[in-house]
Amino acid sequence: MKSLFLWIFMHWMISHNKFISLETCPILCSTCTYANETIVLGGDFNCALTELDKWGARSMELKKLVTEEINNLIIAHDLIDNWRANNLNLQGFTWSNLSMKIQCRLDYLMISKDMRSSLQTVKIIPNVFSDHSALGLSLSFEEKQVQQGPGFWKFNNSLSTDKDYTELISKKIPKFASEYHEVTDKGLIWEMIKTEIRVATILFSKRKAKEKRDKERKL
Repeated sequence: MKSLFLWIFMHWMISHNKFISLETCPILCSTCTYANETIVLGGDFNCALTELDKWGARSMELKKLVTEEINNLIIAHDLIDNWRANNLNLQGFTWSNLSMKIQCRLDYLMISKDMRSSLQTVKIIPNVFSDHSALGLSLSFEEKQVQQGPGFWKFNNSLSTDKDYTELISKKIPKFASEYHEVTDKGLIWEMIKTEIRVATILFSKRKAKEKRDKERKL
């Protein structure tokens, strides 16, 4: 099984106005060789993803756009927050201020859902040399556990006749083009717009499928 390990430092991205969309990362683009491998994504996300991930901190509304982008990335690449999945109702923090009055879980290790069967342990490890705790992740790969990855993404042609989808994309394309107006390489702009369309399409398809399942359950 091939796996792609990525590490991000969200504070730098936000402070340098780079956080348009994590999907614009070239290595995650649909045209990249590694785009369809299993993924281990970690780093300092610099924000709590749920109310359980903070104590005494400011309202999550202040970073609503950031958390939405992170959640979109998780959905688009079928990732899971390992620590939260194993500790559904438990509070755990990786950062605190000196007074300990504010504590947050800012650091994460996400893995592809296909790797869930290989997960042994994930834990927060206190670190005396930093204001951030370390994260420990243990994976065990055995031949019998190896599963096929998500494979290459293919556009569902039936969406081209879906009025809701076509209206959504028609509104988003000018927005995507505006976001990258400073990029001079037209080829790169086109690749970035295609990546944004891919993410929007995946999210739309998953939402549509969920609505269909919910409707069928009520019948």
